[in-house]
Amino acid sequence: MNTLLEALYETDPSSASLEKTAEAALLAGLQPEQASAENPFLNLPTEDLIKLASELDAPEAEAVIEEDSVDPELEKVAFDMLGGQIMAHAMVHEFGLMKVAMSQGVCRVCKEQSMNIEGSTICSVCLESE
Repeated sequence: MNTLLEALYETDPSSASLEKTAEAALLAGLQPEQASAENPFLNLPTEDLIKLASELDAPEAEAVIEEDSVDPELEKVAFDMLGGQIMAHAMVHEFGLMKVAMSQGVCRVCKEQSMNIEGSTICSVCLESE
């Protein structure tokens, strides 16, 4: 049995070399000489970095970010998605309550009266109120 499992899960030598190639490419990409071209803040002195960071914390910067980030269409879509999720959760919850009520022989609508109509899942009181 062990030889069968070893044969089934034996690592392919070509995949191991592919992993090593990908790892080498990742490590080469993380080297400082390539990172300096992509990171404009790499060669800045610490004082300048602190000054830039403090400017980001300014209230004016937050106001600009808040004004630019509010998209009415995106906000409407997010509101509609949240409403749909809440409705879906409510429906699943109600279906669960209906299932429990019917398994106990109680009306699926009022969940209080017993089902007294042959072949129906609601009671005569709820049927008359429709």
